[in-house]
Amino acid sequence: MIFSDQIDAEVLRSCLNTGTGRGVSVGILDSGVSCQLPILEGCVEGNFEVDQIGDSDEYRVKQVPLGEDTIAHGTACAHIIHSHAAAAALFSMQVIGSTHSAPTPKLVAALEFAVDQKWDILNISLGNEMLTPEIAELADRAFYNGTLVIAAKDNKPGKIGYPAACASVLAVDMDFFDEPLKFRFHENNPVEVEGSGVYIDCPLPNGTMQSYTGSSFACPHITAIAARLREHFPQMTMDQFRAALRVLGET
Repeated sequence: MIFSDQIDAEVLRSCLNTGTGRGVSVGILDSGVSCQLPILEGCVEGNFEVDQIGDSDEYRVKQVPLGEDTIAHGTACAHIIHSHAAAAALFSMQVIGSTHSAPTPKLVAALEFAVDQKWDILNISLGNEMLTPEIAELADRAFYNGTLVIAAKDNKPGKIGYPAACASVLAVDMDFFDEPLKFRFHENNPVEVEGSGVYIDCPLPNGTMQSYTGSSFACPHITAIAARLREHFPQMTMDQFRAALRVLGET
């Protein structure tokens, strides 16, 4: 199906309601995914790690046979996406660990690899406080490649973080909604979307469940919406996705 500015709202709602993410690839830049968990049902099709090269400031990405997640953050994001876009192909890249942060060169290496993969969507529930030219350039490259980059804003009041604050990236904040795929869209706002990110039950690596709150967990809900829509509109651009959110979101 081809997206157009004149597309009917009911058609968009039907696409959202019937979409499963089939044929859509999603890169998850996070803490890795405990992909052996039965609840994830083999949905992770590739696992990658970003490693430092010796004592240098350079990093490289390598593929690993089995994903691991010591802090459960990326596993939670993967679970949310899989719960609401079950047919999407997920690809995990471990960028952060127990410190919940990554040096800028490590984040840049992860972004560069992910953008070059040309996955349909990137879910980024992490970021830096400072914008670098490399992050800005990679965000723009993803935009022109047709990749939808969806990133969580910083949970600190008054801060957004990067890449979320880049104009070519969709920034997501959290709120409580009575249904997981409800959201609010704010046009011409640095943080355009509020998604479901309060008291979200997700699995720990040991298989038990834990409740999470934060913009990190609102972000994958919006990614799941993107995957559902992109199944029907494979060439959907970020501008078109924003237009769809404008129609479908709560006011």
